[in-house]
Amino acid sequence: MKKKAKSRRYKGVDRTNYGQYTPNEVNPILRFFYILTSIVIILIGVNGLINDDLYIKIGYKPGIHFTGNAAIIMFFSLVCLIANLISFVIDHYDRRRNEKYYKKFRKWTEILGWVTFVLAILIQLTQNL
Repeated sequence: MKKKAKSRRYKGVDRTNYGQYTPNEVNPILRFFYILTSIVIILIGVNGLINDDLYIKIGYKPGIHFTGNAAIIMFFSLVCLIANLISFVIDHYDRRRNEKYYKKFRKWTEILGWVTFVLAILIQLTQNL
């Protein structure tokens, strides 16, 4: 009598293909959109720094004009956004098993981007007092 093979299921995860690895696939349209968005954002940011008037539109309301130190900090926030978007594209072409590092990088650039975004708004509001 043959023994029944043990199931490799653990908490709902099928572990039968444990040794195989499939890298991330990002839709080509989404990759193009991320790259194009990054280029537009960097052009807006550099133009705003050169003219010392970085205009960011937030929602349906009129936007905010950042000047001085607030513009520099907001530009750093935009750089974090660009790094986050480009990491998706780089992760698509990187075939190694290191998605967890890209996820950590995206998490930290998102946190740093939001912190610098709020900091730039607070600095700009205090400059106008």
